[in-house]
Amino acid sequence: MICVTGDLHGDITRFRSPVLKKLRRGDALIITGDFGCIWDGSKKEKKMLKKLGKKKYNVLFAEGVHARRISRRAVVRR
Repeated sequence: MICVTGDLHGDITRFRSPVLKKLRRGDALIITGDFGCIWDGSKKEKKMLKKLGKKKYNVLFAEGVHARRISRRAVVRR
């Protein structure tokens, strides 16, 4: 399954969506721009990114115009 979302603007509650709960290993979530969760390098932010990196599905990003500035600072790795 492939799920596409965008314009999160830091709203991590979207990861609790019933649709995302159906994603399994090998599935993909594509986030299209304005992710907004990589901003200040805070402990809270790092914790959230670590949790996101542990998801059983693949998380892919398509940068938006605001993401270019921050994309080099943080990368979610499995």
